Amino acid sequence: MNRSQISTRIILPICLLAQLNSHPNLLVQKAEGQTAYSSNSGPTANSSTSVGAQTPSQKKASVRFERVAGGKRIFITSEKPFAALVFVNDKGDIVSKPAIAHVKFVLFLPKNIRIIVGVGPGLAENPELLKAFPIEDIYGLDMSTDNFDATCPVEKLLQIVLKFPNLKLLNLMGNPTTDSILTLIEQVKKLDSLTVSYTQITGDKLATLGSITRLRELNASRVQNIGKVLEKLKNTRTLRVLRVSSKRLSQEDFAAIATMKDLVRLDVSSSTIEQKNLNQICKLSMLDTLNMRYCKLNLTNFEPIVKLQNLVEFQVSYDMMRRYAILHSIRQRMPFCHWIVTN
Repeated sequence: MNRSQISTRIILPICLLAQLNSHPNLLVQKAEGQTAYSSNSGPTANSSTSVGAQTPSQKKASVRFERVAGGKRIFITSEKPFAALVFVNDKGDIVSKPAIAHVKFVLFLPKNIRIIVGVGPGLAENPELLKAFPIEDIYGLDMSTDNFDATCPVEKLLQIVLKFPNLKLLNLMGNPTTDSILTLIEQVKKLDSLTVSYTQITGDKLATLGSITRLRELNASRVQNIGKVLEKLKNTRTLRVLRVSSKRLSQEDFAAIATMKDLVRLDVSSSTIEQKNLNQICKLSMLDTLNMRYCKLNLTNFEPIVKLQNLVEFQVSYDMMRRYAILHSIRQRMPFCHWIVTN
């Protein structure tokens, strides 16, 4: 995977995804009041197949799709926001703004475009409707609490998507899921992006996940005992994105991260960084994004960061800029790098 292929990989909150440019080949429409989008309607003249499902209360939610020339047309009816649909190519790169499926909604999905389904209240209340999507086009399932603050039936949804042949991404961020859910995650054979940040999953059990060493992206911020996972990932040549924001990263954890030579994005925010740790991080020559927000710095110098020639984005917090005057002079010496300074 090259740098351009991961430049737009998920996971991002829906509010940030909305800033992306739309893809010209995606046609998204609200179909308010158009009876042609009723689940009881037959296929259009151009369609070859129609598949669908409704909940017992037919007025609440329904999903169906038709195969048409050049792709598929998906119809969703829901009284509540049903899902946030994010469009990606086969490599997982985002190609369009997310679409919020709500009320009566129709989407044309071109061939070779896949969907990440962000669970909203409508789908959370009717998880069986996930089966009514074209399952071969589901690239990922986002069950994070970013999506409409929906209470998400994680176990039920995972049991459904286990049968989806091209599922590669799972996001459970913020859900009160525990280690028991890993038994289901283990069965997702093509998984290459996993987010378990701010869950109750522990590092001890996460490290035993068979697919952990095959992941290209792991988001595991605030996971208890994350050191077990980092030890398991030592010398990995697969992982490209690692987010492990934590106040408890140890010297051994930083040493393990330093062996992951193909990392392109790294988040070690909120940690305490000694000079040795910074020297280790800055040996990751492929890094183009580094997040050190809210870090406590015990450094004699910040010189190694200047040597990261591929770094194009560096994230720090305002409190760090106030506390460590050296950052201002370092910033001036890195004109090639975009500094993001946040609260």
